[in-house]
Amino acid sequence: MEIILNGTPLKTEKWKLDIGLNWTTFASYYTKLDPVYSANKPWVKVGERSDHFISRDFQRSPSGQLILNSSGRPIVHPYDVLFGYYDPKFVWGTNANLKYKNISFFISFDGVNGGLANTRTESYMWQAGVHPNSLSAERALDVATPGSNNYLGQGVKIVSGTATFDAFGNILTDTRVFATNDVKTTYKQYMVDLHNSSAWGGNGSKADTYSKTFFKLREISLSYDVPAKLLHKVAKAASISLIGQNVLLKAKQFKYSDPDGGNEDFADPSTRYLGFKINFTF
Repeated sequence: MEIILNGTPLKTEKWKLDIGLNWTTFASYYTKLDPVYSANKPWVKVGERSDHFISRDFQRSPSGQLILNSSGRPIVHPYDVLFGYYDPKFVWGTNANLKYKNISFFISFDGVNGGLANTRTESYMWQAGVHPNSLSAERALDVATPGSNNYLGQGVKIVSGTATFDAFGNILTDTRVFATNDVKTTYKQYMVDLHNSSAWGGNGSKADTYSKTFFKLREISLSYDVPAKLLHKVAKAASISLIGQNVLLKAKQFKYSDPDGGNEDFADPSTRYLGFKINFTF
């Protein structure tokens, strides 16, 4: 569904204001499934959304804490998990053009609300140790004393018992007894495990799954229409404009790359363009 509103709330001999608004929402659903070749997953059903975002989460205790192994490292769940959906809840945009005599001021905003995407960029920043937030006392100790384990992961360890799961990862039986984790590993190893993803494709971990929600000042410009008497019939019309594009980006979670493309796979940061334009009409 799309709603578009355009109007001119102000119009006089010298002033004119044009405003445009648009709001769009969309989603895709299964209407029919192949009984043989359709995936046997709980989220693949008639009436369910088809843009599901699937990946592997870490194993967690019934209270939601990370389960760490005997080496103090998080354990990846062997079953696919529905994190959410790719497509946003809605997309919006608005623009306004204010004109006074020969001078025009134009501005446009737009954005996305909801939807999920992996940040491959930040995943590899963490794994390579170049993420600004990866500076820590434990990392410094790892470097100062090679071979030592200095990072204590927050979570629990299994001290006894087992659990069984159905084909979709739901717990059938669970006799596990948990205790607070007290086993240290290296900071590097823990971050590599937590932010593990591959440049060869596939969705990454939940730690690098971000909301695509963002707000962007898409364009701003100031234009001047040159009076015809100054053109001396050299041209029918002329204008001079100062233009800025991608002037401001405010994202809910993305910080080092631009979610505007909808899929972040080593994407660049938002690039701001500033320039001017001279336009002639002959």
